[in-house]
Amino acid sequence: MEHSRTKEIIDALSNKAQDKLKRLEVTNEEIENILKSINNKIEKLDYEILQDIINVEKQVNYNFVEDYKNYLLKHTELKPEKNILELSNGVEKLVRYFYSMDPNSKTYILKFQSLDSEFKNKLVPFGELEFGDTLCFERETNKIVVYNHENGTIDLIA
Repeated sequence: MEHSRTKEIIDALSNKAQDKLKRLEVTNEEIENILKSINNKIEKLDYEILQDIINVEKQVNYNFVEDYKNYLLKHTELKPEKNILELSNGVEKLVRYFYSMDPNSKTYILKFQSLDSEFKNKLVPFGELEFGDTLCFERETNKIVVYNHENGTIDLIA
């Protein structure tokens, strides 16, 4: 199937343009082939992301919690929908972004694994908050904490 026709069919499907599909005389077989192709691309992408996650886990010697892995597989945008966190002391913090598992990204997680504190071997940074604080997993408990870079303390999130 030629590329421009495939593009037209995908456009018509995504816009639910039945009249355009009829005009193009699209067959069910064409639609099934396009959907299989899309599904294969998604599976390949998921596999690549999963391999990136596994590589990072090996490098940092930590297995990320399943919820976090699932989030990474389902979201290409690494900014959480709800980007305000409330600390146990009532202070609110703004999440700028989660670190990427893509080694070609400028926010690649392995670039942000060093902490200058007594907590450097106890925490695994995975996101950046406003004003330079870091969102981390606590290695022993898998709890989510905020590392305050100014005073070297941690605050529990969840």
